[in-house]
Amino acid sequence: MWEQPLSDWEWTFAVNFWGVVYGIRAFLPIMLAQDEEGHILNTASIAGLTSGAALPIYGASKHAVVRISEALHLQLAQAQAKIKVSVLCPGGVNTRIALATRNRPAEMWENASDRPSESELEQREHEWAAMTGQRGMRPEDVATIVFQAIQDDQFYILTHNEFDGAIRARTENILGRHNP
Repeated sequence: MWEQPLSDWEWTFAVNFWGVVYGIRAFLPIMLAQDEEGHILNTASIAGLTSGAALPIYGASKHAVVRISEALHLQLAQAQAKIKVSVLCPGGVNTRIALATRNRPAEMWENASDRPSESELEQREHEWAAMTGQRGMRPEDVATIVFQAIQDDQFYILTHNEFDGAIRARTENILGRHNP
């Protein structure tokens, strides 16, 4: 990760973290002023609850989303607001996330030559589909889980049970003062 350009950090946090912050700042005051029941759903990732060597920038941005969502949940409860909060931490979902770099503004590249070609983007999409494989959930199935979790007033919304062991191992390492 020390060799990844700062522009990768800036772009990833601009989308994953600052997008959530801007959403909260734009909509929460309006929602509070309406004094009606409502719900905020912030999207993190299973990477926001686990650790590992892969995807350090992405994971860091998603950990940040989980943390601010937890704080927002507690602050709204303390304020006795009618607004609830959940954080969605999905595993692989069959989306075109591997092609996200096509939306990256030119100024967010350290060097213009770093921008992937269309064929490279297509290859990434195929690799992502192969990697998620059977675990890749359909977006409409994620939506069903989300709607049910909101009805159940569930804060952490996890879509893939197979990551429970990784979440548990991380938590046990922290509490046991063990290295990751």
